[in-house]
Amino acid sequence: MAVRRRFTPVGEGVAAKEDEWRYYGTSAPAELAGLDVLAAAVRDHWQIENCLHYPKDYTMGEDRHVLRTGRTPTNLSHLRSIVLGLLSCLDIDDLPAQTYPQKMAYLSGNLDLVMDMLKGQWQRIK
Repeated sequence: MAVRRRFTPVGEGVAAKEDEWRYYGTSAPAELAGLDVLAAAVRDHWQIENCLHYPKDYTMGEDRHVLRTGRTPTNLSHLRSIVLGLLSCLDIDDLPAQTYPQKMAYLSGNLDLVMDMLKGQWQRIK
């Protein structure tokens, strides 16, 4: 399967980009893997990338981490996933944008808020 990704510039001064092609393979028979099924699989793949791997990489610097021996990388990756899961459920009244970095900065200055969050009192912090 080939998917063409087309960039549509919005606004003045935004340059057009060339189409980007991505190729995917499957062993599913054609009668089970119609275009709608394959398109959903591609979207699901990128949802995982955008919602988990990107924040772990760019917000928490996972790829820049230097410990690479034993179980340390796996354990730290699991901890980062837990933190992102908790932060995604968190709603802080004082923050207008609610991004991961803003939430982490807000919580870093107050250990009591972090402890409340870990005790399950994390749905709305005022």
